[in-house]
Amino acid sequence: MKQPPPPPELPGEQSVPVPARPDYDFRTGSKETIYKPQRPGAITFFGVMNLIVGLCYSVCSPIPLVQLLPTVEKTDFMAVIADSTILTVYFVTTIAIQAFLGLMLIVGGIGLLCEQKWGQTLSSFYATFMILLIIVQIIVNLTGIFPTMMSAYIPEGYEIPATIESGAVFGALCSGCCAAWYPALLFKFVNSSQVEVYLDKAYLTV
Repeated sequence: MKQPPPPPELPGEQSVPVPARPDYDFRTGSKETIYKPQRPGAITFFGVMNLIVGLCYSVCSPIPLVQLLPTVEKTDFMAVIADSTILTVYFVTTIAIQAFLGLMLIVGGIGLLCEQKWGQTLSSFYATFMILLIIVQIIVNLTGIFPTMMSAYIPEGYEIPATIESGAVFGALCSGCCAAWYPALLFKFVNSSQVEVYLDKAYLTV
């Protein structure tokens, strides 16, 4: 591609070589060199991780739906869901949301690696909605699925032992924390001031 001619020299001005950078404005002949800062490591790290985690969510999330088929042997957990229309609708909906969030995360990762502001926005949306979804899943598991499962094993009129109830709460909270660690870290780091300044190209105005 043919380079545009250099700007005309002013009388008494000595020609100074200017690096061929996107920051150099050939139209105005500005010779002010603006140095781009080093890309924050969080952008590269979470850009790659978004692609990996998003791909796992998009591919693996729909797999449990196979157990809803009538001809497939179900686990105790899936049997409780399959016997309830409300829980089945809830389960399928959450799976669809997770797959959609996985695709959003992939696109957000591409945006981060391309140093685009919308990559940060999509990553933040994913982190926010995923944490909210995890909270909803914990509540539904403790108030809907767990009591239904216990009613199938404990005779009517007997109370659920406190150790089992506390174990269910502990397990639900632990699984929720394990699922929420990545969205929480993603939200924290992609919204840091260093990433904000870099993606906003605020250094161009300094």
